[in-house]
Amino acid sequence: MMIQIIDLMTNRVVKLEVSPGNTLEEVKDTAVKALKLPTDYSYSLIFGSKEYGRSHYDKTLAELGIRDNDTLQLIGRPIGGTDASTPSLASA
Repeated sequence: MMIQIIDLMTNRVVKLEVSPGNTLEEVKDTAVKALKLPTDYSYSLIFGSKEYGRSHYDKTLAELGIRDNDTLQLIGRPIGGTDASTPSLASA
């Protein structure tokens, strides 16, 4: 089956050939590689107005109700926090 992934950071689209037995993590990893996105981000997939993160990575597409020609959105967030040497608003 074919699904479409839209990267919300760049608005680029990738179409992936997947099977219902693929896990969400496999799909996410394939999309990140295909879109050449940074690896120092944490990624989640959005489908049907629900965000799926790490706790859902072991679920299959079939378990999540994702079918042929569905579109998912990929959202990335930087990993980590502020550097101790970076001034914050609290210290200003």
